[in-house]
Amino acid sequence: MGELLFIVSLAVVFGTIYFLDLIFRTCMFFPYIKFLHDTGISIRPLTISWESTHFNRQFLTLGRFKPVLLRRWFQTGAIIVSIYMIPVLILLLVPIYQYLYVDNSNPVLVPIIPGLNLPYSQLFYYAISIFICVTVHEFGHALAASREKVTIEGFGFALFGFLPMAYVRLPSEQLKQLSLPQQLRIYSAGVWHNVVLACFALLLMYSNPILLKPLYQQGNGVTVVNVKEGTGPAQKGGLMLGDTIISINDCLVETVEDWNNCLQKEMTDVLSGFCVSKDYIRQENSALENYENCCSNTTGYLCFRHSDAKNKQLMCLPGRKVAENSIICTENRDCRDDLCLIPILLSKSERFLKIQRFLKSPVLYLGPIQEVFASVAVSPWTSESTSVQYIDMYEIFLGYIFAFSSGLAIMNVIPFFYLDGQFLTECVVHNYLSSCIPKVSQRSSVIFSLKMIGSLIGFLSMCVTLLKMFV
Repeated sequence: MGELLFIVSLAVVFGTIYFLDLIFRTCMFFPYIKFLHDTGISIRPLTISWESTHFNRQFLTLGRFKPVLLRRWFQTGAIIVSIYMIPVLILLLVPIYQYLYVDNSNPVLVPIIPGLNLPYSQLFYYAISIFICVTVHEFGHALAASREKVTIEGFGFALFGFLPMAYVRLPSEQLKQLSLPQQLRIYSAGVWHNVVLACFALLLMYSNPILLKPLYQQGNGVTVVNVKEGTGPAQKGGLMLGDTIISINDCLVETVEDWNNCLQKEMTDVLSGFCVSKDYIRQENSALENYENCCSNTTGYLCFRHSDAKNKQLMCLPGRKVAENSIICTENRDCRDDLCLIPILLSKSERFLKIQRFLKSPVLYLGPIQEVFASVAVSPWTSESTSVQYIDMYEIFLGYIFAFSSGLAIMNVIPFFYLDGQFLTECVVHNYLSSCIPKVSQRSSVIFSLKMIGSLIGFLSMCVTLLKMFV
């Protein structure tokens, strides 16, 4: 419901802005038109953009700074991006091959779609990451163009729905007058910068355990970073933000993978119970004959049965005391001299969990395992002195930077019409294949064929990936 309200509110806001803009411009409201002209703001359906030439001088200055070094930087990028085009095309063929010949395979490329495989709670990371990746991409084009003494017509930002974007406008006629190596350096600069940014984000992700080790650790448990309100784990005495979980029903939890595996283990048909001494059972004097009267009016008590199905006797025992002072079992032989007692649950989906926290009393949860999966978010980081929430946010942010930057690099290197790949293909063919294909007309035919093939492969790959996600 909240997601639908967000989308409707967004549509209403942009619709109102566009409607007022249309009225003011139709009526030739001079102060408004002058305001748009002076500020560089333009309004289109679901889009508000701002463009300026104020950055031109800064780009020109940057283009003159260490020109030899910049030339080597962009020349390296041009070579790498040219080579990069071949494996990317092969990569795009993989989803098509998987769809035709391999059943139930994991997709190689997965689009990130809000509300489908991206929680709405992470829209902020989504928007900021896209903005940074697109800005780095366009900055690459602008810097390379300034290095080649190309006039930048404008650099701007746009808000498309909730997504902030960036763009640069370059004079097409001036670009055509440059040599092919110069054009290639400019057209490949955006992809090159995205490749570098993706590699940098990946390097940080793998270096974090070393860089953050003095304050933060991994492999010592998982930290709760979010608990959905109104759910079982969030009830009084339940999990709290910052709790470090070290075990679930004596299943050791050191990583997020352990957390998932331990929960999955409890979803099996074999129910976990607790080793309880015979003396304690006699002390409680709680033996009962039928389930209907078992703990019916006793708060804080649970009804237990013997793990041995032949013994039909039921016992009403204090749930927390039993769980805190007992080890986990599934049958009597796990308990030596004690008895293995299994809690009687209301439905097959319910489980009784003893979630052990570091330096805190355990949390006892009675309910479906699926609710724990859906309502509790954990981080692999632990810390005794500071909160791990910001580190978790930082890692999520790095993950999106890597995903979007590498995605932009892949998307813009394909020989796809109206994208960077279209111009890259022209430059690569004319620059590297002129000796093999001397006639310009023949090279133009090759370029057109490559664009058609690249566009077809890209379109089919996208359709197949979306089809596997929705069907």
